[in-house]
Amino acid sequence: MKQSVPLLLRFDLIRDHPDDLTALLALKSTTADVLWSGHGDAPDPALFADWYARQLVRDDRRIWLARTIGAAPEVAGYLYVTVEEGAVRISHGAHPDQGGRGIGTMIVNFAANFCLACHAPLPVEAWVAETNPASLKTFARNGFADTGISQPRFNAAAGQDLTMRCLRLPRP
Repeated sequence: MKQSVPLLLRFDLIRDHPDDLTALLALKSTTADVLWSGHGDAPDPALFADWYARQLVRDDRRIWLARTIGAAPEVAGYLYVTVEEGAVRISHGAHPDQGGRGIGTMIVNFAANFCLACHAPLPVEAWVAETNPASLKTFARNGFADTGISQPRFNAAAGQDLTMRCLRLPRP
């Protein structure tokens, strides 16, 4: 019987390095990420490079790449933590090839712990599409609760408005 090896992740802040730019662009260009981001198409590489350069100097945002640890490390996902409108907002994505391995849960767990340690007393929130049950479950597994607040957001990939739910992490 084959034994499964526990999956471990390393979280690296993005750097001014072409490998990080390429890795994040690849993640943001997957079909799933294009759908949930609300954009109609994968990012244009030149525009994305300009956006990436601006992210590196922002004081209100941090972006991490999640990499597997092992003999053949892979970029498995990303995480944004942004302070805006009196809250800390998190957004994440996992590479579709890594599905079902708990990557999203580990990313959100890392985000929750980082935000609780570094951004007290601000509320920690995530806006998630009602039609994204995997992400809703991931946040619930990490202690986020639905606030009952929702808002529509046009999703060009879906060609319609999606209802976004505000999930909030209770303070300990």
